[in-house]
Amino acid sequence: MDPITPVFAKALRYLSYRSRSEKEIRDYLKKKMVNRHSGLSRIDSGVVTQVSPQNDEKFIIDAVVQKLKDIQLLDDAAF
Repeated sequence: MDPITPVFAKALRYLSYRSRSEKEIRDYLKKKMVNRHSGLSRIDSGVVTQVSPQNDEKFIIDAVVQKLKDIQLLDDAAF
């Protein structure tokens, strides 16, 4: 399983109670994150880079927030 899926599930559960702002989602996920994926690699412009534990958390949260925006579950303007 990719590292984004369980974090995305946490975000969906958090959103199931009521609409949230992007900041609320980010703050909640930061609080829930555990740096357990320190060996994760990321591909940027065709270059594979190691993701440090600090960047790993940000990378995962950014990906989850973008995914929520893509499926229109996170929209600060509508919030």
